[in-house]
This record gives sequence, structure tokens and C-alpha cells, in this order.
Amino acid sequence: MVRSMLSYSTLPISFWGYALQTAIYILNDVPSKSVPKTPHELWTGRKPSLQHLRIFGCPTHVLKGKTEKMESRSETCIFVGYPKETKGYYFYSPSDLKVVVSTNAKFMEKDYMNDFVPRSRIVLNEIGRVRTQPERYIGLGESVENLPDDDDPYTYKEVMEDVDSRHWQKAMQSEIESMFDNKVWSLVDLPKGIKPIGCKWVYKRKRGIDGKVETFNARLVAKGYTQKEGIDYEETFCPVAMLKSIRILLSIAAS
Repeated sequence: MVRSMLSYSTLPISFWGYALQTAIYILNDVPSKSVPKTPHELWTGRKPSLQHLRIFGCPTHVLKGKTEKMESRSETCIFVGYPKETKGYYFYSPSDLKVVVSTNAKFMEKDYMNDFVPRSRIVLNEIGRVRTQPERYIGLGESVENLPDDDDPYTYKEVMEDVDSRHWQKAMQSEIESMFDNKVWSLVDLPKGIKPIGCKWVYKRKRGIDGKVETFNARLVAKGYTQKEGIDYEETFCPVAMLKSIRILLSIAAS
């Protein structure tokens, strides 16, 4: 995604950090296959608004501060991302060679998209196609029978209805025994007015090189994404490296 954003824009490769931050920002506002809701909604409890999203690398006219009477009131910049600490957008100024934050800007997205439309129509000649069956083809029945079934159960009900339910039950029993042996939890009294977080089973078939099932894994995990700041926890910590540190590390590795 980052590579596509940079190649579509006119920005140099040195802006990969801003492209990466923008990609993460967008992915946090869209749903995924694992959960129907977006990460933003799971974390804050509110559905994100997508009206403020803009095309990365599009040209903009950013309103200047104080200007002279005959001086232009706007400056041509390039949109490069969304700041975390304040409202607005990141804009790169080619004239000043620096990135600024502003809330007053006009995005030239339509003109930016029209630049990539082909100016001439390409005429394709229809070519006759001869179909031949290569000798390497095998019977469809032989190949379908050997295809592995990766449709792992998602709920406990699906486990009990699965053809391998006996193996799944053994895997769950092994997981519970392992938790007791390793003292994963300790029983305490539930505080008044506090709702405990739930848990769920995650099932996965582990296959060998030949595609046959070797083990059945069942893991009991907590629904940590249902926790709320100030209620279930107080302090937050996210080990994120500074962009300058990453660039220094990459320059050392390249040398």
C-alpha cells in the first residue's frame, strides 16, 4: 500500500514515513476480515467519519497567514498526511522545502485524478485464440480430492458439528490443563459495578508439507479489545520508534 501511494504521487522516496503513517491511519478507519467493525470503532466505541480523507500526494492550495496586498494569499503544496496531536493536515511546501500543518486548504483532487487518464484511446485488434489442452493437465477428480479443507470452525457450536469434533475437544482440554499447570490466572472477587471481559476460542488446523492435518490447535484468548481506558486500565504504552531513529538505523544498515 505504501509503495503504491508513493508511486502514484510525485513525491520522492524520502516521504515513505509520511506514506506509512497515512496508510496506518486509513487502515484504522476501515473494517477487516477478522472483525466486522473498524479498529477505530473497537477502540473508541464511535464509528469513524471518512469525509475528511484525502488522496495522498494530491496538490493543494494552502491559505497563508499574513500577506502583502498584492501577494498571493495561498501557496501550492502537496498533501502528505494527518497529524496526531492537532486537527488539520500535513502539507509539503516545495518552495520552502518543509512540512507544515494547516486546516485551511483547497484540495485539487479532481485535477490530480484527471492527469492519469489516457489522452488517446488504444484500439485493440481482436485476435483469434486456439485452445489446446497441455499434456501436464490431470483429471479434475484427482486434484479436487487432494485439496486441503481450511474451513476451520469459528464458534464452539461449529466445533461440535465438525467432523473432527473429537480432536477439537482434546485440544481444548489440553489448553485448559496447560493454563492450570502454568497458573495463567488467579481467582479473585469481582469488584462491584465491574463487568469482566469475555473470552473466546480460536481453532486452527496445522498441516504438514503434504497437506495432511498434523495437529489441532485450540487457544483460549481474552477479548482485550473490549476494554475501556479509565475503567479497565489506566496507563497505556505503545512502543513506537521516532521517524528520525528509523531513518538513522536504515542509513547505518545501508552503509
